[in-house]
Amino acid sequence: MPCLEQEAKLLDNVYITSRYPNGLAGSMIPAEYYTKEDTDRCLHSAGLILDAVQRCMQK
Repeated sequence: MPCLEQEAKLLDNVYITSRYPNGLAGSMIPAEYYTKEDTDRCLHSAGLILDAVQRCMQK
């Protein structure tokens, strides 16, 4: 599961700053700060974690 740990860390790093507009330093809002590439990477990470959880639930 080390791979999933890295994926979870990535998502953990963006949770507060993407959810709360005042989570970022300065005057930028999350929609201005994060790029499409950031979004794609987070969605990929979330998908990997979801797949692993679903496999565990089927056991």
